[in-house]
Amino acid sequence: MKSQRIEVLFLTGILAALLLSSCGLRVADTTDTPDAEGIIQTVVAQVTQDFLQTLVAFQTATLPLEPTGMGTATPTPIPTIARSPQPDVTPSQAGACNRVAAGVPFDITIPDDTIMQPGQSFTKTWRLVNNGTCKWTRLYAVVFFSGNPMGAHQTNYLNAEVLPGQSIDVSVEFIAPFEPGMYQSNWMLQSQAGELFGLGPNGDAPFWVRIHVVGPPTSTPTITPLPTGSETVTPTFTPASTDTPTPTP
Repeated sequence: MKSQRIEVLFLTGILAALLLSSCGLRVADTTDTPDAEGIIQTVVAQVTQDFLQTLVAFQTATLPLEPTGMGTATPTPIPTIARSPQPDVTPSQAGACNRVAAGVPFDITIPDDTIMQPGQSFTKTWRLVNNGTCKWTRLYAVVFFSGNPMGAHQTNYLNAEVLPGQSIDVSVEFIAPFEPGMYQSNWMLQSQAGELFGLGPNGDAPFWVRIHVVGPPTSTPTITPLPTGSETVTPTFTPASTDTPTPTP
């Protein structure tokens, strides 16, 4: 851009000199002044000098820099980690910490409707599986929930820790009622925070023991005759035979 301006100024100066030169010739022709050529040379020299001074001043002058277009900086995108969306938590999943399932076999002792005598003591044992995500500590307990407690302790703490996926056999001591009939005792597990949980899809179903108490069998008394006293045997005495001598004639 700067060199183009210099060329324009240079051409303008030459053009001005030529115009003055032609004007000077016409003046010389019309006025017939003997010093016209000298005047033209003087004017051309003066114009040339002015042009050169202007050119030098233009070259040495500090021209304002034309603003150059600044390229728009494109920000470098920061790579992001693609994360899979979290599934919505359902109520059943929210309470999956404490869950219990029935082991195999479930009733280790005393199957349902076992016949009992009134007042008979027995031990019921269930096999339970930790089907949740939390560890069962020894502060977890099998607790009475409903029905007939049948003389059992209503809180029975676990005797070992149970990790998720493991099973444990829990036992409760009972006494059969004295009245004949059907009896059921329902139980659940209780966490150390006091939360009750059990079997079923929602973890709210208890497990139980059910017995059938029957009366003692009616016995028909058998009369056994008492032995009679010994008979007294009276000895019989037989007289001894005596020999009678026969006289001799």
